[in-house]
Amino acid sequence: MRRVPIALACAVLTCAGAAKAATPPPIEAYGATEAISGLSLSPSGKRAAFMIANSKGRLIAVQDVGGKVIATVTPGDVKLRGLRWAGDDYLEITTSVTLNISMDWGSKDELSRVDVLNLHTLKVSTVFSGQKTVAVPVIANFGSAQVGGRWYGYFAGFPQNSEAAGFDTSITGDVQLYKVDL
Repeated sequence: MRRVPIALACAVLTCAGAAKAATPPPIEAYGATEAISGLSLSPSGKRAAFMIANSKGRLIAVQDVGGKVIATVTPGDVKLRGLRWAGDDYLEITTSVTLNISMDWGSKDELSRVDVLNLHTLKVSTVFSGQKTVAVPVIANFGSAQVGGRWYGYFAGFPQNSEAAGFDTSITGDVQLYKVDL
């Protein structure tokens, strides 16, 4: 006796749902929405970093999971290569640009840099920036570790002439591994 009312209710619900399909939105609506990419969770899972792209441009946002946005960074006209955490308070933002640094040969090279967003101070610093003995491009990121209560990142880069600053053609040796205080 109970089977008939349940079967009847299921049939009515099925027919009611199939009666009219939703009309899809116009194609223009898909281009107007924000796109989120590059999601990276902090080691504790309490914070998330991601890139948002919309008609106004791109930005990198950091927020407490389920909470408010803590910080945003505008990456500029570069390629976003990755977001990586050092603990819960430092976000490493790896970007790259294509440059013609071999003017004699006409070849192009992809040069990477790593910016570090300090969530205590909300300031961004660039790895190797201002170092007179290391060129700014980061060749590789070998992770981070907390040592003595401080966070350090381990990055490969080129040593350069101490008279130069930034990226210069005065690279003086092979790639070296550097410990950087974040």
